[in-house]
Amino acid sequence: MNTMDKINYSNGKITIECKYDNVTEFNKYGFAGIKQNGKWGVIDSSGNIVKEPTYEINGQLEPEFIGQYYKVTYGFGEFYYTDEK
Repeated sequence: MNTMDKINYSNGKITIECKYDNVTEFNKYGFAGIKQNGKWGVIDSSGNIVKEPTYEINGQLEPEFIGQYYKVTYGFGEFYYTDEK
């Protein structure tokens, strides 16, 4: 993937540099997912990396994060947050 394929994201307050394959919107908790080389990580609303992209999350187009934890939905809409890889 070349740099033309990378995402540059700005929410008006911070700009995330153009090195990620995907970036989610910031959620109500102030965290956004960053995807690089098929793995997800997390940044906070100040642009600080909370978790480097290490999570291989399957089945979700854009996972939801609270800090280093991501949301897993199972069963009848039940969910929990985990930091398992």
